[in-house]
Amino acid sequence: TTLDIGEEVLLDQTEAAHIVQCVRLYALACPRTSFTLIEDGRTVFRSPECATLVERVAEIFGRQTAESLVPIDTAESGMSLHGLIGRPGVGRSTRHEMNVFVSSRPVDSRTLNYALIESYHESLPKGRYPLAFVFFECDPAWVDVNVHPAKREVRFRSEPQVRAFVIRSVLQRLREL
Repeated sequence: TTLDIGEEVLLDQTEAAHIVQCVRLYALACPRTSFTLIEDGRTVFRSPECATLVERVAEIFGRQTAESLVPIDTAESGMSLHGLIGRPGVGRSTRHEMNVFVSSRPVDSRTLNYALIESYHESLPKGRYPLAFVFFECDPAWVDVNVHPAKREVRFRSEPQVRAFVIRSVLQRLREL
């Protein structure tokens, strides 16, 4: 997939950074698709087709980041969580490498983000955030996408149940390491 934002569009650096971040998120959501972002005839982002999510993470964030991740794949009561999470003790100073997807769509979810952070409470020092590239799936009726006009932020009909599932899943996986 090639996105050319054109020569006629003049973007400030903040807008350009937001566009690159958006394309990166969709590249993570669809590892088997190649992505190229061109601005004013110059390629500003490129990620080739990758066979797996870990290959895509390595392509975008570097091999060292990819090697610090472990797979997670769990399901219960109509919910599933799969993807990659950081090993215990591996954290970042920002949430930039904490990416959550619902039904393969990049989203902002306080419930999922805080569940991830809480899961690492004993594994990371205060002020550090886990690495996560996780995909949460559930019945679409459980998801409220009408929280924000851009549909980026989501809430769940049963936030405590979702939160508890994610915490249990991540803690179980971390204990296995």
